Amino acid sequence: MAGRLAVCAALRVRGPERLSCRLPGDALVTRGRQRHSRSLLVCSKVHLSSLHDTQHLQVQDDFFTHLHVRGQEMEGSLSLLLLLSARRDDTTSIHHLLEQAKGAGVRPSGYTMEKLLNTYIKRKHLSTAVSLYGSIRREYSEAPLEHCTVLHFCTMLVESEKCMEAMHTLREFVETGKTPEVPPKNTAENCKVLLSKAAEVGGYEVAKEMFELLLLGRLVDPGPQIVAPLLQCKLDRSDLPGCIEVAEYIYKTFNTLPKRMEILIRLMQHNPPTEENLLPVLRRDGSQAQQGSDLLGHMFELVQACYGPAQAQHDLLFASLESGYPAAARLVLQTLGGDVDSHQILRMCKIYAKNQREVALKHLLVASKGMTNIDRLRIYELLLDAYSLSNKEAGEKALCLWTSIQEEGLTPSSTFLSNLATLLEKCDIKVPFDVQ
Repeated sequence: MAGRLAVCAALRVRGPERLSCRLPGDALVTRGRQRHSRSLLVCSKVHLSSLHDTQHLQVQDDFFTHLHVRGQEMEGSLSLLLLLSARRDDTTSIHHLLEQAKGAGVRPSGYTMEKLLNTYIKRKHLSTAVSLYGSIRREYSEAPLEHCTVLHFCTMLVESEKCMEAMHTLREFVETGKTPEVPPKNTAENCKVLLSKAAEVGGYEVAKEMFELLLLGRLVDPGPQIVAPLLQCKLDRSDLPGCIEVAEYIYKTFNTLPKRMEILIRLMQHNPPTEENLLPVLRRDGSQAQQGSDLLGHMFELVQACYGPAQAQHDLLFASLESGYPAAARLVLQTLGGDVDSHQILRMCKIYAKNQREVALKHLLVASKGMTNIDRLRIYELLLDAYSLSNKEAGEKALCLWTSIQEEGLTPSSTFLSNLATLLEKCDIKVPFDVQ
């Protein structure tokens, strides 16, 4: 906005009720039973552009006017009364105020009208918001709407299953508005929400077209979180071949691969991994000809190309653990051999423990049995932490850990023994060892 105008207006209200509400500029307006009318000074900042009065009306937010509503007389600035009425969902009063101002040869600024629009969007008043949006576009072309306002408006349309209207609105805004040199910092989250809703309600084609419009208008950068909804709508509809096609498009176009773990897990659940079908995948180096039915191999090659062979194999390891295939996980560990990234495995184990994903940790213990390059004792410790958080048969499960450690001939740390003893005592189970 080119300039700022500080508007100070006196709001006088008569009537028996008491009302408090928060208004722009953090002004607090209060009215109550008074023997005499009371004046409250309200100050708010109104941002004005270089407006041209196309309708021969003077732009004047501080135009002093009055309003009769619910048995009360209210007097104050046009902007203040408009926003107060909007927050009370009083469209009749808003219409009356606008007509009253028009009759006096004035109109509110584009900033105030945009605030009205945002209020209706937040309150999900679809028809009123649609009408007001059209009026603003026609009558305030010299003061374009903020990007976030248009994105919120499009999201509301999509949520109301009006995807085509949202598409038309976004396309018109992008094609007629000024394209920023770089995407605004405050629009990324709004774009993400819009695309997620478009994918959920309208499917891939709608989300893809919305995405392309956002890129055309330079409203967002195509980062992982922004392109993820394109994959999510395929996953939600269990379209795994389509999901791989979209993943390939995203990788080749934007050099990123979001949701790759979720895709690998879904592929393994769809076609359980065995030594027969997993070994050929692990031996791929990107040079083999792809088979149309080999979805897991295709996805593995995409991960290899994007993040490297070692990361692709570790992704397969974690996908095997999380989808419930410890034999497949063991096969991946054997293939990795000395290239196992113990730090990455430990990091994932901590995540499993924190999120109480006990099964994945137990699968890793099964998969890594007898392997010296995996810190199995640390996995036991993290599994104990997960049991302590779950409180579901935690004592019996913890006691089984102690038995397994004894059978493997491992020497538990003093911290492990102390935590185990505390958990067993909490569950009224006798501690089978001395705590020093």
